[in-house]
This record gives sequence, C-alpha cells and structure tokens, in this order.
Amino acid sequence: MTERDSARLLRVTPHGRVHTIGTVPGVAPDGEGGLLGVAVSPSFGRDRLVYLYFSTGTDNRIVRFRYGACSPPGA
Repeated sequence: MTERDSARLLRVTPHGRVHTIGTVPGVAPDGEGGLLGVAVSPSFGRDRLVYLYFSTGTDNRIVRFRYGACSPPGA
C-alpha cells in the first residue's frame, strides 16, 4: 500500500499490522500528484520487484524497486 503525500510504501500483514518499507525519493505530492500506485511483479517470490507510479516536480514516472532496497535496480 502507498501513501500519496508522505511517499511511504507500506506493508500490511494479514493480521492488519502496518510496517513502513521505505520512502520513495523524488515524489512531489502537489495538487493531485504524489505516490499514486504500487504493483508487485508476477515473479515477486523470485525477483522481489515492486513497481511504483508517482509524480515528480516535472513528470509522472513508473519505476522498479527491489523490495527492501533503497534504490532502483541498476542505479
């Protein structure tokens, strides 16, 4: 789950516990922008990839992060 204004990526357990995974750098939560969406890779169990959709100060982006990592793969 994501929080639009704080740019936090959260994990909610089946028991309802919420854990902050990290804060996405470069998110600009102005107007209708911010951290807008998240999807996990179909091969998440193997590759641990998470895709995030967000607004920056100049555009909208879809980026790929490795779950638990601070930066996108290849950065």
